[in-house]
Amino acid sequence: MNQVGETKVFSLSVVPPASAKVYSYVWNFWDGTVAVTTEPSVQKVLNMGGNPTLAGRKLTYTCIPVLADGQSTAIVGEVQVNNPPSIVPSPSVTLNDRYFPYATNLTVTAYDLENDPMSFLYYLNGTAIGGGATTAVGVVNGTWNGTLAGTYNAYQNVFSTTVGSARTVKALVVDNQGGTTTVDFALRGKVAPPPSVSPQVVVGSVTADSTTRPAQRIGVGQTVDFSVYAKDEAGGTFGFLWKFAGSLGWTTLPSFTNGTATLLADGGYRSTVVRDIADETPGFKSVECRVTNNATNKFVTVPFDVELTANQVATNGTLAVKVNGADEAEPISVTAGDKLQYSLTVTDPDADIVTYKWTFTLPAGAIPASPPQNSLVVWGQKALLDTTGWPAGNILTTVLATDRLGGVTSVTVPLVAVS
Repeated sequence: MNQVGETKVFSLSVVPPASAKVYSYVWNFWDGTVAVTTEPSVQKVLNMGGNPTLAGRKLTYTCIPVLADGQSTAIVGEVQVNNPPSIVPSPSVTLNDRYFPYATNLTVTAYDLENDPMSFLYYLNGTAIGGGATTAVGVVNGTWNGTLAGTYNAYQNVFSTTVGSARTVKALVVDNQGGTTTVDFALRGKVAPPPSVSPQVVVGSVTADSTTRPAQRIGVGQTVDFSVYAKDEAGGTFGFLWKFAGSLGWTTLPSFTNGTATLLADGGYRSTVVRDIADETPGFKSVECRVTNNATNKFVTVPFDVELTANQVATNGTLAVKVNGADEAEPISVTAGDKLQYSLTVTDPDADIVTYKWTFTLPAGAIPASPPQNSLVVWGQKALLDTTGWPAGNILTTVLATDRLGGVTSVTVPLVAVS
């Protein structure tokens, strides 16, 4: 089975005789590119998979031998190319940028345009380190070359790993025809500071840290992790009480919590609190942990300050709508059979990766189905619509650009009238 990325030599099986005096061979490929040769063969990279709605996953091309007298004829050819698995936006990492070592989960969701079985593999420096756990997550709309190809079974894979140093883990999604799609996960962190000893502290040695950056952006799924370490040389135990209050207050409750205390191998205790900041307001926040020696009932208060900053979303974007490859000014009117290309680019002020979601409301009956559908969702910076066979009506479009912390930018898309 041919795969995307391979280079293939295309040759005519029947070559015009020398007496025909062929001037050149013009090759028109599936992606709109053209090559001209003086010999009846040419090399071409298979840069996309075959149309999954056609039997055999085929791409079509033509070769036109041009005779010296100007006469020509088109010879149609086909090549079978497997579509590699498609990854649904966006792969995610539960934890990153923590003190080494830390545990995290890598998540990838994918579907295959031919509904071939898929496997998930993870590699570190070229060595396989696991396969994760895969579950079915329902069906998704699949697109081929920017157009809706049908609905496909989607599968989510979760790989759990411990990060001991900065590394890049490569995830491979492989179908049973050999098609492969990869995702790189850049996992970062920093070395935890060693415990310090403070003889004057009445509860033994106490150190404290904030295990994320001192300044943390507010967003969906974002947390700040606080921890306190305490040790009594006489072997005593401790009580911990965290206070999220004071002059630098927090938006959400509770104001007090005991955290999670863990006995360490050296006989000390560490109390940790994971604070969800998704609904917080920007600014400096005040935190205190009261550490009490249970044997002596003496305590020390450990203060923290953390700065929370607002997530910035893009305020504008560059939107373009083309009809049959040409820019179109408003108002936009097309005739059934025209091809529409939408594109949007936004710049995220925080340099986050942005996911684009196009939602189209189409003229009734544009998508043959039972029951009838008139709604279509396409992911990516570009979306293509082929209006061949569509009834008259309007195309209403919304597009959302979402950064990794859930910040959403909505860009107005002009209405398109189909006649």
